[in-house]
Amino acid sequence: MEILEEQRALRSKLVKLGAEEQKSAEELAAAEQKTADEIRKRAEDDHQAAVDRARDLNKMLLDGLNRLQDEERDREHALEERLLKRGGDEEAIHQKRLQWIAEETREAVAAADTEEKRIAARLNGEGRARAELHSEKMRLLELEERAQQEADAAAKKARDDALSSLQGATKDAMTDPVAARAAIEQVYAARLQEARQEFGESGRGDGLTQAQLNRELELIRRQVHRQTVNDARNFRISPDELERSQEQIADSTARNAAANTRQNAGLAETTANLARSQEETDRFNQQLERRIQVIENGTRAQAERSRSTRGGLNG
Repeated sequence: MEILEEQRALRSKLVKLGAEEQKSAEELAAAEQKTADEIRKRAEDDHQAAVDRARDLNKMLLDGLNRLQDEERDREHALEERLLKRGGDEEAIHQKRLQWIAEETREAVAAADTEEKRIAARLNGEGRARAELHSEKMRLLELEERAQQEADAAAKKARDDALSSLQGATKDAMTDPVAARAAIEQVYAARLQEARQEFGESGRGDGLTQAQLNRELELIRRQVHRQTVNDARNFRISPDELERSQEQIADSTARNAAANTRQNAGLAETTANLARSQEETDRFNQQLERRIQVIENGTRAQAERSRSTRGGLNG
């Protein structure tokens, strides 16, 4: 009876372990999907923020240049009108115009230098943010891999322990006839002793002849024998049943391995998408830096022309 109870407990434990393993796999898949979604959303948000900042910066630079050109034309017209009203000649107007251009060029160069420093600070900040994002992504991947390894190891150990215990109990019941026979004889002796006490010692057998008592004891003995034979059958697990249990465990393990493979493939795809998004952001930043360089070179060239003009006038 103890072997039967142990067998039932082991079967129940095996079923429970299978359910826990399935639940653990589902929770792990949900956690991996949530982490991948968070990483992807963070990368997309950072990329969109970088694009928005670059667009705003480009618009601000263009607006500033247009405003400077408009102000320069307005000042030239106003200066010409004032000088003409005062009766000045063309040479004075020309020199005053050059003076205004030189001052505006200096202001534009100073503004360009300030903007260049601000852009450099922004780019450095974005570089630090990208580095932090990459570090966080690698840390999450490492934690996921470690959790997966620990879950796999725990599930394998629990499955191996349960299977080993079940196989051990089954092997003992199937291959140890002495132990099985001893268990049957022990149960039979206990039940026969109870019957003898009931009919021979408790007084309930008074009035029965010895032959009738013997017949009653024989009926009880046969009944006990049939019951103990049934118990002996229950002590054993057929090889087919054991093989089916092992196949079910192997199938469950294979399904979990396939699910883990699919999850790892999805995570790899997410990582590749993040890498492509990072490359696009880097290319966009490089294009922005080149455009800023072009604007800066144009501003510096204008300043050089202004200085050359002033030098010619002073000479």
